[in-house]
Amino acid sequence: MHEANPRVSELRLPDLKPEVQSYIAKLKKSLFVIYAKYEVKNRIELAAKVREGKVDKKDSDRAIELLTVINEYGRKNELPAGSMQRAREIIGEVRFLGPEAISHAFGIELDPAEIPPIPFSDADLERAKKEGDFLILRTDATNSGEPLTVDRMHDMAAARSRLAGLFKVNFLPKPDENYFYKEVPKMRWALVSKFTLSGTLGCNYFDQTKILVENVKNNVFRGQSIPRAYQEAIDEFEREKDSFASIMTNNWVQAADRLSALKINQMCRRTAVEVVYDLLCHYAYTNHALLLRYSDWTNSQRSEHGLIGVGYDGIQLTAWTPSADGAIGVVFSRTQ
Repeated sequence: MHEANPRVSELRLPDLKPEVQSYIAKLKKSLFVIYAKYEVKNRIELAAKVREGKVDKKDSDRAIELLTVINEYGRKNELPAGSMQRAREIIGEVRFLGPEAISHAFGIELDPAEIPPIPFSDADLERAKKEGDFLILRTDATNSGEPLTVDRMHDMAAARSRLAGLFKVNFLPKPDENYFYKEVPKMRWALVSKFTLSGTLGCNYFDQTKILVENVKNNVFRGQSIPRAYQEAIDEFEREKDSFASIMTNNWVQAADRLSALKINQMCRRTAVEVVYDLLCHYAYTNHALLLRYSDWTNSQRSEHGLIGVGYDGIQLTAWTPSADGAIGVVFSRTQ
């Protein structure tokens, strides 16, 4: 029995165009019947038995035929890495919030040519699916080109009865509040958890940041090399962490500014406008509201330096000092 292309063992149904998945599945089922007959698990074990003369030529020829067709036909119909269709197949329809979800939530129609490729690997998406995370495409402007700020999304939600009840603001933002009137989501994909990171509820902002670091090291990139950007963020935190002990109580404004600016918090916490966007988009598309009993502590700040929390019984925006605790945690999010 000739060795078939070794990549055939890597061919997965979710990586193929939906219209050919059932055909490839039937071929694989026929191949597995031969494997079972000779009590082997894969082509390599079957080839060994062929060399030992323990496999009928008819079955050997049929196995080669099946492996060849699976490999050639499958590779021709494999979804390209980074494509939306491939990502949707891997992570699942309800966890894929792409252009259709944006249209459903905000009435925004995106030019396909402007949609960026998905930066996450198949392994990233598989892990996200296992964790219950969702993949979301964010955009920065309305159909007419207006910046998609919190203020603008508030008005858009008010015009849609299903979304209007979600939005609540506990204080009137001043005209100079950038997080409300100026900040917009960046046009990019993000993997986002549906829940706050374990152990972060009831913690101050510094302790939450420590948990973020441990999550990156021991969970997100477990068993693989930590990407350079994340390693640099971890190293920065390790260098500076001891300096926060005194200013957390003696100078909360400085503590808030420095904590918000840490690379790990810029990379793994969302901005206030991103949380609002994600909550509205997720609810509009799935009819499932998130953050009903707690808030997500963002890296955005009020002009008075308080750190913005978003959530708790809808979309409420509140400001906290970094030493505060309560029904506020951190939702892990990554864009690379």
